Amino acid sequence: MAIIDVLAKVRKPTGNKQLYEADYEALTGLTRLAGELGLAVVVVHHTRKMASDDLMETVSGSFGISGAADAILILANKGTGTVLDVRGRDVESRELAIEFSKESCRWRILGMATEVHLSDQRGRVLAALEDANEGLAVAEIVVAAQLRSRNAADMLLYKMTKAGEIERVKRGVYGLPGTVAKLAAKDTGKIGKKDRAVKRLNLRGKSQIFLIFPIFPPRENIAKTQLLANGRTKTIAKD
Repeated sequence: MAIIDVLAKVRKPTGNKQLYEADYEALTGLTRLAGELGLAVVVVHHTRKMASDDLMETVSGSFGISGAADAILILANKGTGTVLDVRGRDVESRELAIEFSKESCRWRILGMATEVHLSDQRGRVLAALEDANEGLAVAEIVVAAQLRSRNAADMLLYKMTKAGEIERVKRGVYGLPGTVAKLAAKDTGKIGKKDRAVKRLNLRGKSQIFLIFPIFPPRENIAKTQLLANGRTKTIAKD
């Protein structure tokens, strides 16, 4: 294997040639050399600063660069993580999730980017909802799980809800499975306490009256409390 770092150090001056033609010729000579010697030639090249949805469009220069090479590998940072985009004539096009190890100073392939990064995002969402007894709003989930955007969060939460990983508590609020049942049981308990304080009376079958009987202290305690609160010396009459 021969590694050239970087292409600009070995390419010939372009002269009056068109950019595409010059870029193409810069690699065709190396392609012939690789075929004659039967070895792989890896050429390191730069990407442009302007972002693009298609990573192939970030290669610096014209399409003559990518057109002359047998395979293109692009290392890029996305909002979801670092990826290695692989495309070529004799390779299967794919986008891999990679991770750099500071201990070994090497890159490690984690798997297909769509699967690895989606799994990582789902893990962060579940961790964010773990202590949320009443669920979290989508905006809170975006911040807590460090998701890319609100739209991306809506799509992810929809998929997780459909898969049964989380549940929709109410509009715009999501929680772990069982959150809705816990809240319903909690509300039922509150209603039960109120019902125990209500006395239902039927007056001669004509109407039903619901009366709430609060618990008051004895009369003498009420008189004493009023006396202390008002700061008066006169005696409050008792019934």
